[in-house]
Amino acid sequence: MAACVSPLIALFTAVALAAALRLESCHVLPALCHDREQGWRYLDGRAGWQSAEVDVFYAGAWLLGISCNGRHYWVWPDSAERDALWRFRRCCRSLPVRHR
Repeated sequence: MAACVSPLIALFTAVALAAALRLESCHVLPALCHDREQGWRYLDGRAGWQSAEVDVFYAGAWLLGISCNGRHYWVWPDSAERDALWRFRRCCRSLPVRHR
């Protein structure tokens, strides 16, 4: 029989995790683009679109951990519009999740 976690404990854990993650990185994820021909690219304000190495190191229901050129970013999907979120998750699904 599976153990049931108290909603209060789950909420406390989620808040503590979010606070810890927020302290780890407050960087803004650059604009990312992916296509089959050129792969992942990010928008550099000075140089335009540049090649990027993108990995997903954490994939949860309410939080994504993304590495772009070695820098880690935490993305809260609920902050995106529904269509953008769907496209973003679809792209991320094609990437292997790298556990650290």
